[in-house]
Amino acid sequence: MKPSTRQTTSNSTVSSKGMYKGMDEIVRCPDNIRRFLDILTAMIVWLDKKGRVVLINKYACKILGYKEKDTIGKDWFDCFLPANARDEARKIFGSLIQGRTNTAKYTEYNVITKTGAERTVSWHSAAFKDESGQIAGTFNCGTDVTKRRRIENDQADSKKNSIVPVESSTGAFFLTDIKGNFKYVNRNFADLFGYTLAEMKSKSLKQLVHPDDINKVTRYYLERTKDKSIPKTQEIRGVKKDGTKIWLELNVIPLEECGEVTGTRAYVRHISEYKQGDRELRALSMVDELTRLYNRKGFRVFAEQQIRIADRSGKGFFIILADLDHLNAINENLGQKYGDQALRDVANVFSQSFRKSDVIARMGDDEFAVVAVDALKSSESIIVGRMLRNISIKNSRRKKYDLAISVGAVYYDPKKTCTLDDLLGQAEQKMYAHKKIKRELTQHRRTS
Repeated sequence: MKPSTRQTTSNSTVSSKGMYKGMDEIVRCPDNIRRFLDILTAMIVWLDKKGRVVLINKYACKILGYKEKDTIGKDWFDCFLPANARDEARKIFGSLIQGRTNTAKYTEYNVITKTGAERTVSWHSAAFKDESGQIAGTFNCGTDVTKRRRIENDQADSKKNSIVPVESSTGAFFLTDIKGNFKYVNRNFADLFGYTLAEMKSKSLKQLVHPDDINKVTRYYLERTKDKSIPKTQEIRGVKKDGTKIWLELNVIPLEECGEVTGTRAYVRHISEYKQGDRELRALSMVDELTRLYNRKGFRVFAEQQIRIADRSGKGFFIILADLDHLNAINENLGQKYGDQALRDVANVFSQSFRKSDVIARMGDDEFAVVAVDALKSSESIIVGRMLRNISIKNSRRKKYDLAISVGAVYYDPKKTCTLDDLLGQAEQKMYAHKKIKRELTQHRRTS
């Protein structure tokens, strides 16, 4: 008797009928469906017969920028599609709902996100039925192809113009004729300024450049088309559609035909974050950490600038040096904590004594300096007197230590030009003369 070839163990291959029975049990559990849909890296959207959203997965919500609760029950076509895509999408939807076709194997249309941006999505759709076998709606699976389409479009344009390299399609660039008029801009360049490609067709480079930089850009263009040795990059300011100012790095390359320059190809890089960071670093490098006044470097920058302004305007200003007396004694008797506080107190007194247009700095250790702008030469006693009076007021409110400063002020007369170092030297001599007078008075009081 031949042995049976039929397998009877519990580990035998599951029949087709058994397989489908297991699948039915899985599908009947809504949680299983939800978990499955939410792990897909594709947009899953189920619509009822009226085109309203009845189910949407996490990936679709991420692309659209909405929470799930904000999409359920909404008309898919009116709420999530741009106007120019609705008719075609409704036509496909209607064909499925009416049973004229079971599936729409491939269609492509844009969706509109919460921010108003458009994304291009490739869709596969099919009708689904209720328990009675009637068509109840459609389920739709979409793949975001926005980036791919942009690259393909830029590559097509590059072939059309025959001079735009394909590898640059992921960056922002444009082409101009010899006069600087746009011949072509890519989508990334348009996005950088907040315009659509259609809107860009009516724009010129001058409309995108900050008014203060137009002459700079024009000169740069002329120089680059005439002399290739001119530095390739130029930093300029642009103006977006909403009026926001942005910093850009412009790299212009002359284009030639038969040895003659016929236009330019320009690459653009957004550098606003870099410029902001650079400004912050430069600001930090000129500020004293303890008092938050300018430091010696910051003082010299602004003082040199004020000399140039005074030479042009004919209006003089004061350079004032002040030294905090007895700082070492405060540190030794009360500790570094009180010494630091004394320096901050002097900084506060100076801030109260001068205008916002004046420049106040801690030059190092116990020495401070001020540039008092647009001041009359006859006002020295008023300026110094105000400082000393505010020091006295500060002392009347403090018990642990008294503040005392020695002051030297010198006036810069534009008719008698001299260097900043000369001014600081003269102010220092006066400051030490003041310190000496105070010391002699103190000694005289002690002996009398």
